Order: sequence, then C-alpha cells, then structure tokens
Amino acid sequence: MNTQGMHEARYCFEAFETRAWYDLEPIPGESIITKGRGTFGSIDYVCAAMTRDGSLLMAYLPSARTVTIDMNKISGSKVNAFWYNPRTGESSWIGTVSASGSVDFKPFSSGDWLFVIDNREK
Repeated sequence: MNTQGMHEARYCFEAFETRAWYDLEPIPGESIITKGRGTFGSIDYVCAAMTRDGSLLMAYLPSARTVTIDMNKISGSKVNAFWYNPRTGESSWIGTVSASGSVDFKPFSSGDWLFVIDNREK
C-alpha cells in the first residue's frame, strides 16, 4: 500500500478535509471560470465547485493552463488564493487577491493542480 497512487489519494483527502467540502456545489458552464475551462466531457475539462455563499472555490485542472476567474462571484472583498499539488500534497501560496474583476491564474509548473480560493473573512 506504499505506492505513489496511494500517496496521491491521501493528498486529495487532505486537501478537502480542512474545508467545508460538503457544501460545495458544481459550477456549470463558464459562469465563474470564464476562460481556460476546456470542453465539457473531455478528459482535460476543469471540474469546479463553489459553496453557495461564494466563500470557497475549488477547481481541479487535469493539466496546467491559465484559467480566468470572475472574482465578482466570490464573496468578500479579499480572498486567499493558492495552488495545491495533488502529486506531492504541497500548497503554493498565490497571495491575497481582490474579489473583483477578472483575474488570470496559472500554475507554477506542468501537471495537474487543484486551485483554491478562500474568503479571508470566513
């Protein structure tokens, strides 16, 4: 049971256990991720979910690419944004971002990534 796949499964559980994952709802279409999501149904499609109150956004990118987020859909005035590497379990801080306008986010390297935005006030 000491395989890379088992480690990656543990990293995925760890990414979600510190958040209200049970409040996440799928994000349809391009309502929040306005560019870079890909084609629905393809293996490279960006799956994303957000809490109803807009305080948490999580998006899985099967391959590295720039995604554009409509920050007006996120609650609060400032949010914390970071990348989570599901292959290593390490987080990479992007920074504090204004929750207004459209913002482009791009992972730091190739591979798959989990993108997370948290409302700073929650």
